[in-house]
Amino acid sequence: MKNRLKILPTLTLLLFCLSISTILKAQQITWGGLVDFEIRKGGERSRALLNQTPNPNWSFFTPNMRLFMTADLSEKWWFNATLQSDYYGQETMHQPFFSLLNINYQPFETNNFTIQAGRIATPFGYNHRQILSSENPFANLSLESAWNIRVDKKVGYFPTGSIDYSTNVGMAPVYQRRYTQGIAVTGTIGEANFVDYTLAVTLAPASGFLEYSQGNPSFIGRVVLQPVIWAKIGASYTYGSYMMRDNSKNPTLTDSELLKPKQMAYAIDATLSYGYAELTAQWLHNSWSALIYGTNIANNQVGYVENEMLPNDLEVSHWLVQSKVRLPFLVGSYVAARYEYMFFNQINTIPFDPTSPLKDWINTTDRYEIVLGYKITRSILAKLSWQDGKNDGTDRDDYVFTAQLSVGF
Repeated sequence: MKNRLKILPTLTLLLFCLSISTILKAQQITWGGLVDFEIRKGGERSRALLNQTPNPNWSFFTPNMRLFMTADLSEKWWFNATLQSDYYGQETMHQPFFSLLNINYQPFETNNFTIQAGRIATPFGYNHRQILSSENPFANLSLESAWNIRVDKKVGYFPTGSIDYSTNVGMAPVYQRRYTQGIAVTGTIGEANFVDYTLAVTLAPASGFLEYSQGNPSFIGRVVLQPVIWAKIGASYTYGSYMMRDNSKNPTLTDSELLKPKQMAYAIDATLSYGYAELTAQWLHNSWSALIYGTNIANNQVGYVENEMLPNDLEVSHWLVQSKVRLPFLVGSYVAARYEYMFFNQINTIPFDPTSPLKDWINTTDRYEIVLGYKITRSILAKLSWQDGKNDGTDRDDYVFTAQLSVGF
């Protein structure tokens, strides 16, 4: 495992050099960009990993900046890259990084079957194509990719302690930045694209992201059927080992113990469109097998309480219903509303003691968002948003008012 860490900078440098070489040899290069400008005011408990808002104060900032590049290498080969900087999980902006970096090959002239390799968009769930603000009718991400929970890729399940980006960040049911690393095939089948599919072998399942392999590949896939012009039905699935080697957090784990915890998730969604209105519903179920990380009572040291898996998987179910209605009296305007409900299974309050009381491993949560949007020009989208939610029926004071301007260029 240490050898993999040593060669990581070399592999990163080689991938970057390949990118530059590809750009220089490209027949045609297309550039673009997207910047979000936001005014936000949140409740007293506002923080980046709770409601995507750094603090409860009035803020004017640019939470996401992206630079897109597509280079045509030949009639069948092309290269995609997205250089990104954002505020994910913290109150300061991250250094620029590549959120997409892939090479694509389309072997057949009469079919859009495509092979992708590199850093690609995570093909999971209805919202996987709405990660960009220009394609998302809402100003915030949905709970499945913006609500971090007590399962972490460095430690497994941690029942106590804060969910903090600088220590144990936890993971969302679907990775918030929605990119992954691997090889994918994508395309359509049938008349009028009756079937749309993306199937990927990746380094991590949908909840996380890994720069390099820990030993076993993962799978992420999505298939969408369009039986009639006004309806789409989608299904998504992911499975794989989610933990990564970290010498400060899990030095005592062997390679086989590190690979044993698994994530499995599946989702079903349906979208109905009629006239000016669109209605979408999605159900997602996620489960993790996990080691438990905390204070070992026997020696009063922080670490793995037992070097064995929790007897029961940690599960979460997520329901989402959202609608969007274009306003016929003002071209380019719309109203949108979304309601989400997320609940968790029960586990024993004392791990490995089946006689101890049962309790939800995280409190049930729900959230709603209402948006008024207006497309000022083809590349400028304005939104006014109100979002609020509760934990077990109790207001958690993490409401967010957002005025967002999404500017493409």
